[in-house]
Amino acid sequence: MKELFESPEIPSSIAIRNLKSIYNGCMNVNDLNERNSSELLKRIEKYGYWPIISPDKWNEKEFDLTNLLIEVGRSRAIDIFIDVYVSLDQKQVTRRLLNFDQGGLGLGASARDYYLNDTRYGNQMAAYKHYMILKISSFAKDAGTYKSESYIANEVDKILSFEREFARILTPDEERRNYTKLYNLHHLSEMDKIFNLMNWTKYFDWLVPEEMHEYLASDPEIILSEPEYFIRLTKLLNSTPKQVITNYILWRFASAWSFQLDERYDDIQQHFLKAFLGKKTKSPRWKDCAQAASSRMSYASGAMYVRAHFDRSSKESALAMIQDLRASFRAMLTINDWMDPSTKEYALIKAEQMLSLIGFPDFLYNDTQLDDYYKNFTLHPNDHYALQVFI
Repeated sequence: MKELFESPEIPSSIAIRNLKSIYNGCMNVNDLNERNSSELLKRIEKYGYWPIISPDKWNEKEFDLTNLLIEVGRSRAIDIFIDVYVSLDQKQVTRRLLNFDQGGLGLGASARDYYLNDTRYGNQMAAYKHYMILKISSFAKDAGTYKSESYIANEVDKILSFEREFARILTPDEERRNYTKLYNLHHLSEMDKIFNLMNWTKYFDWLVPEEMHEYLASDPEIILSEPEYFIRLTKLLNSTPKQVITNYILWRFASAWSFQLDERYDDIQQHFLKAFLGKKTKSPRWKDCAQAASSRMSYASGAMYVRAHFDRSSKESALAMIQDLRASFRAMLTINDWMDPSTKEYALIKAEQMLSLIGFPDFLYNDTQLDDYYKNFTLHPNDHYALQVFI
């Protein structure tokens, strides 16, 4: 992939050119060093001030949980307190439903034990605290506020104390293996009572495509995986100072920034990974940038790869083989005498409807179709990397 990303050849597809622009922006360390964390700090000021950095400017009366979660969700797709996603209805697989589930922690969705078992994970949590102090101190320096390390350490203690309580109210993974128990049908309108600290209408108006608004206005059924979690979350947030909640949310937002920041933050990240995971050396930057670009434009990345390395005739051969298997399967169904007629009819219908997903979708070879897929994704020549990832 490195050779493909760094090839001087200009791709015929606009989407692939944009993909390579993201990679090149990520690799432009000199530009990132010059900008430091300025783009991040601008974003935070748009959402409101970060109390840990600008305590004199932050105003508790302006605290709005819905707005904060909208902004971090729009720009970084971070599910902090609540994980909202769409999945198949396991009891009626012809439809998809919105799912509301418990959120995740800063160290990962399954990191609950790290926060609650100091005997086993005390060293890792000490490394996490040190990482937070170093990173937030650097943000403060970039913002020109120059907060003392003792002040930041004290505020970080409050954030970590809150996150430990947050970890405590999460249902552990080993208690989430009964999928029937996690299947709780409700209507969307009920979320106003189940978790009334959020303005759900506003939340979805901002975060989902406009063509989905009519569906949401119809008060559809939803799946609520952990009803009691929302009761515990409401109690926790109501008992926590708004300043601490804001500091925590914006820390989660800021900690998601990695390759968009200058080399100081790379060093801080590597120091943390060494202490936390034992990772002794940084990954080559080209690997990280290739992964970041590919995750942002996965189809464009796939198109670039298959055009260079995949023999299209191999897919055609595989499809021909599958067609032969499908024909043989239909013939076998037709002559068998152990299946009743109605079941046989459904089996034949299912055989016809089976998808043949071989290698890659055909449109990856078609510039027009590939570019149309990314038609709402536009990069400008002067966009630096930190801006590119927000598009």
